[in-house]
Amino acid sequence: MSTLVLDTQAYQLSLQQGLLRCHHPEKGTRLLPWNGLSQIMMAKGVTVESEVLLKAAEQGVGVVLFGQRIKQLACLYPLKVPADNFRLHQYAMFSDKSMTKKLATLLMLGRMQGQKKTLCKLEIAPSAEWRYQATQLPLTDNLMLTEARMTAQYWQLLATRLTAFGFSHRERQPPCDPVNALVSLTSTLEDPLYAKALLGQGFDIGLGFHHSTGYYRHSLLLDIKELTRHDLEYWVAGLFLSGQITTAHFHHTEQGCRLTAQGQQVFYPLWFSFCRQHKKRVHKWAIKAKRLLLQQGIKDAA
Repeated sequence: MSTLVLDTQAYQLSLQQGLLRCHHPEKGTRLLPWNGLSQIMMAKGVTVESEVLLKAAEQGVGVVLFGQRIKQLACLYPLKVPADNFRLHQYAMFSDKSMTKKLATLLMLGRMQGQKKTLCKLEIAPSAEWRYQATQLPLTDNLMLTEARMTAQYWQLLATRLTAFGFSHRERQPPCDPVNALVSLTSTLEDPLYAKALLGQGFDIGLGFHHSTGYYRHSLLLDIKELTRHDLEYWVAGLFLSGQITTAHFHHTEQGCRLTAQGQQVFYPLWFSFCRQHKKRVHKWAIKAKRLLLQQGIKDAA
């Protein structure tokens, strides 16, 4: 199974004799079978007929549309959710403020452990400030602020290894350097993996317990992604430090720092290779998340 990535304007998607017709005025036309696709990712400027979206749903193919800002992200997935009462259990659990606080604290402790592992692998000693903020996670009344301070220290520590690639701090939208560009891109590319895994376990991915307000993507998806961010961040750092990806693979545009056409040809095979193992980790975390909610519900009932 493969992913079709269309990040160039003027592509037109339609159906032709049941096949996916992918047309570009300069690059020509291709007919693609549905049984070889797992997802379609398309950027702003791609035209798609509604019949394509319906056919994608029928074939179990996810569709991700992304623009230039964090608000401009849409994910369409087939509605293949287990027919059980787990969602009712999720709603009951997430309506309990003490429970959501407990779960959010566990989540951020997981994020902290992930950051620690990445720093260790890159042979970077955690700073005293990072360690202090980490110890405050179970104690603070403002978990999001404490986590933000800890993560800011984390990125400053990573910058000591990535300065040669123009990286000095985390800048999401628009990304200002190659490292930020790949961290943001891989985070977006990871979304369909988590959406499928969480939907498959029966979750309502719009209902989060930490990223609950002010976000324009699925809140629960953002929550659970915190547990694997360090895997992506370490992998991206490794691409630069090993020389597989260089600053020559990027150029600066009005939308920020982006991969060149040559950079895309180098990056995407590396990403899909990484994804084969990362998808397994994501699936395991989705199972663990469901098991944790069910276990907590049993404890409360007792």
